[in-house]
Amino acid sequence: MDAAAAAAAAGAAPPPVLHHWGMPDGHDSSLLLLECLLGVPLALGLYTAGVSRLLCLVLLAEAVTQWAWWRSGWPSWHYRQHVRDHFFTNTAVAGGLLLMQSFGAGLFTVDSLLAKQD
Repeated sequence: MDAAAAAAAAGAAPPPVLHHWGMPDGHDSSLLLLECLLGVPLALGLYTAGVSRLLCLVLLAEAVTQWAWWRSGWPSWHYRQHVRDHFFTNTAVAGGLLLMQSFGAGLFTVDSLLAKQD
């Protein structure tokens, strides 16, 4: 019986999945589920201002906690560059979401349809 099966049989949480030379990876973050859930109303244009603010906070939290490229001890410069790219992508998308929050999502959204009905 391997370690994961023994931990599951004992009722303990399984060990984290380790990628990239035995290090935990930011791709396995539970914040990704929250990002996907918040992406649905954003794609529909429902409650755009509030959802974009929440998604901005989640992306910044993921960038700081999962993609901290300034930490030392990366196994190679390739992996450090990979982490840095994720960090700056998350912060750039968060900035775009702030723009969407301030300017609105446009005319063809559920928010605009609800505003026309009032």
